[in-house]
Amino acid sequence: MNQPDVYYLERSFFQMNVPFTIKLAVVGDVDVVERILDTSSQLIVDDLKIIDDKFSPIKQDSLISKFHRGEAEVFFPGWDVPDCLQSVGFS
Repeated sequence: MNQPDVYYLERSFFQMNVPFTIKLAVVGDVDVVERILDTSSQLIVDDLKIIDDKFSPIKQDSLISKFHRGEAEVFFPGWDVPDCLQSVGFS
């Protein structure tokens, strides 16, 4: 019995100080899967860059950095955050 050839495709990238790897086992048309993997990898990198820009504790303009500086309204637009905190027992 003939076993189909299995090809292993891999893409690695580094975002948010973390290594990411996508690995696929492919039987059949490797060229098509290579193109899909390249496109998918780029879309994942683009999404991770957006997440990093919004939530990085290192970047000065991120939501997390703004929150740490006391700009809580970035998470609660239109709320009077100090009043809300006092109403639940925080002062």
